[in-house]
Amino acid sequence: MGERRARGYIRRLRGQKPSFSEAELILEYFETHPRLGTMIDVGAHFGESLAPYLRMGWKILAFEPDPANRAKLQQNVDASRIRLFDSAVSDHAEEGVAFFASPESDGISGLSAFRDSHREVNRVRLVTLDAVLEKEAVENVDFLKIDTEGHDLLALKGFPWTRITPEVILCEFEDSKTVPLGYTYRDMGDYLLAQGYTVFLSEWAPIVRYGITHQWKSWRAYPCALASPKAWGNLVAFKRGVVLQSLSAYSKRIGGDWQF
Repeated sequence: MGERRARGYIRRLRGQKPSFSEAELILEYFETHPRLGTMIDVGAHFGESLAPYLRMGWKILAFEPDPANRAKLQQNVDASRIRLFDSAVSDHAEEGVAFFASPESDGISGLSAFRDSHREVNRVRLVTLDAVLEKEAVENVDFLKIDTEGHDLLALKGFPWTRITPEVILCEFEDSKTVPLGYTYRDMGDYLLAQGYTVFLSEWAPIVRYGITHQWKSWRAYPCALASPKAWGNLVAFKRGVVLQSLSAYSKRIGGDWQF
C-alpha cells in the first residue's frame, strides 16, 4: 500500500514516532547492520520504500509498470542513480500483457482487475528477476521488496534462488486478490519457508476502502493462521541465522500485539 508507506517515510523524516510499518522495521534492521547493499524493489510506486536506501548509497533495481506512478517516482528521487524498469515481474516472460489502474487508489494498479473501477491503462512486458539479475550482473541481494497487488508469489518464483539468497524479503498477501490466481497466503509463506527463511506474518485488518489508512493487528511467527480470513498483510522473511535484536527493540517502541 504505497500511500501508507509514504506517510511512514514522512514521519521518519520529521522525527515523529511512527505507527507500525514493515518497511520501517526493515529499514531499522539495515541501519543496525549497515552496509553498501543492493535492493530490488518490485512495485516501486512513488519510490518511498527505496528512497532511504538510495540515501545510504545502495544499488537499487526498481520495477514500476504504472506510467503515472513511475512519473511521480522520477520526480521524487534521482532516477539517474537507480535502474528503473517499466516491466512487470512474474514467473515467466511475456509481451503485451494488460495492466490496470483504478481511481480509487494509486496503490492498487497491477496485472489483475480485482476492482470494478479498474481500467486497462497500459500493455506491459513481463520479465523474471532471474533474467534481469543475470543481465545486470547482480550477484547479491540484501533486500527484496515485492508489492504487486496479488502477483507476489509469481515474482518470487521467478527469482534465481540457486544463485542468490536475499537477506530480507518483504511481500504482500491478500487472499481476495490471490485466490483467483490460484494461491493463498499460506502458499506464499510455505514457499518462503522452503527457501530456508525465518518467516513472520504481519496481519492488518480487512480493508474497508482502498486509499485510506489501514489498521495493523498483529505480528506472528509463521506458520500461523489469520485472525480474520478477510485480512491482508505482509510476510517478512529473514535469512536463517540473521540476528534479529532490532525487531524486539522496534516492537517495544511501537507496542501492539507481537509474538516471535
